[in-house]
Amino acid sequence: MIKKQKSCSMAFVSATIILMLVSTACATPFAYITNAMDNTVSVIDTTTNTAYDNVTVGTNPIAFGQFIGTLLVFSVTNFSTNVTSGYAPLTVQFTDLSTNAIVWNWDFGDEANSIQQNPTHTFAAGNYTVNETVSNTNGINSMIYQISAQHTTLTII
Repeated sequence: MIKKQKSCSMAFVSATIILMLVSTACATPFAYITNAMDNTVSVIDTTTNTAYDNVTVGTNPIAFGQFIGTLLVFSVTNFSTNVTSGYAPLTVQFTDLSTNAIVWNWDFGDEANSIQQNPTHTFAAGNYTVNETVSNTNGINSMIYQISAQHTTLTII
C-alpha cells in the first residue's frame, strides 16, 4: 500500500504542454506514474514507496524521467471503398476507417466535396484522385486513392 507523505519541498514549473517536476530540497529519487482515468500523475518516493503528491496534468497524461505532460493524439487517415473501378456512372461507397478524427473532408477529384464521415459519390467516366482529409484539435492528416470509371461500350449485333 502506498501512503501519501510530504517530507521534501518540490517546485512545479508549468509550460504550455509539459509540466516539469524539479526537486528543490532533497536528493530523493522519484518515480512518476500516470493515472489516465483521472488525468493525474502520481509522484512516488521510490526509497520509501510512498506517494509524495498527485499532480493534475490534463487529458491523456504521460510521464517520463523528470517530465510530466499530455500525450498529443493525432488523427490518422484511412478509408476503404466498395469498388475502385467499373463502368460510368460509377457509384462508390466510401467507408472511413480513420482513428481519432473529429472532422472529415472528402475531395472526389471532380470538383465535388463532402464533409460526411462515410459518403457515397457517383463518378462520370474518367480517372479520379480522391483525397480524404481528417483532423482533430492536434492536427490534420490526408490519404489519396485512385478511382477509375470507364465509358460504357455498346456492341450492336
